[in-house]
Amino acid sequence: MKKGILLLFALISLFSVQVAFAQPSGDQEVVMPEEPLLNPMQLQREKTYYSLEEALQNPEKVYKLNLSNQKLKSIPSEIFFLTNLQWLDLSENKIQIVPAEIGNLKRLQYLNFFDNKIKLLPAEMQELGNLHTLYAAENRLTEIPAWVGGMGKLRTFNFSYNRITRVEAERAQNALHKSNADHGFKN
Repeated sequence: MKKGILLLFALISLFSVQVAFAQPSGDQEVVMPEEPLLNPMQLQREKTYYSLEEALQNPEKVYKLNLSNQKLKSIPSEIFFLTNLQWLDLSENKIQIVPAEIGNLKRLQYLNFFDNKIKLLPAEMQELGNLHTLYAAENRLTEIPAWVGGMGKLRTFNFSYNRITRVEAERAQNALHKSNADHGFKN
């Protein structure tokens, strides 16, 4: 029995020493491995949260958040703490400004801004490298940022019914044609 306890103590000590040497020094960043993105079928099965308060109770388990039609005038900053968020619906609100922090939602695949009062999509949105669907129809956009055409995974981008000139629409349509995105215009 004593030998077993001593052996256990020795193993714990050895493990502790190995862990101590494996720890990064103060100037190194600890990088946690990312979980893979959910595929459309998995994402469809995930719970959709309709309340930010409920979502914040278990933020790491929130993959889908629907805050549509809640009379929001701005995007709640708490959303940017939902690091696993992959599906976000903010449609039919009164949002005017999309903050730069939107670029922190790196796992986002689907984003719906339909029917708000947005005038500009910030450059930080180009950091959303997993985004395949972006609805921005019925807002107050006057231009489509050039970076939209370079978003490789973007397949659906609807910006119809905005304040976009025909020249701007054609420029955006050409850029989006290169990315195979559905732009919401008739050919």
